[in-house]
Amino acid sequence: ISGVVTSYERALESRDIAQLQRAYPGMTADQRRGFEDFFRATRSLDATLTMAQLRVDGATASAQLSGTYVYVTSGGSTERQPVSFQATFRRDGATWRLSALR
Repeated sequence: ISGVVTSYERALESRDIAQLQRAYPGMTADQRRGFEDFFRATRSLDATLTMAQLRVDGATASAQLSGTYVYVTSGGSTERQPVSFQATFRRDGATWRLSALR
């Protein structure tokens, strides 16, 4: 599951919505639009996330993700944004996938 979180971080940093969709297949249409807007408003992004309170129950798991997005806006300003959300994961065969972020 930690590898799923790392993949999500790298996808965010790529600012590529297709790569993000692969890392987070459970992304809603509203989340996708929000990320597209955010990516358009940034020149670069560094995402650092830490996972806590991981609970695995068979083929599902949940964890608290928290960290920081440091990004350069299209205007050239460097911004730092703390983030925290509940993540839900689902196992598909031998592979874990990120199914929801709230």
